[in-house]
Amino acid sequence: MYLKYYFSVGFGDLTFTFDAHKTSSYSEPYTNGEFPVEVTLNDYLYFEYSVNSSADLTIFAVTCKATPEASFYSSPHYSILENG
Repeated sequence: MYLKYYFSVGFGDLTFTFDAHKTSSYSEPYTNGEFPVEVTLNDYLYFEYSVNSSADLTIFAVTCKATPEASFYSSPHYSILENG
């Protein structure tokens, strides 16, 4: 799974997690060996993300899209989330 992220310089530790789940119960994430996951148009996708930190951080998704390559700008792309 490819992620594009932004950061600013500071102090502290953080752990960012991003999982894709098989069902809406969020009880069983896909394993690394199951990627890439193939879905058809209009299938539901279940993502979970979080950040654990020594600082008081909040995380929110603004844009998420599927692309055939690691580049955020590759085509075609399929929007999953726009304008968070």
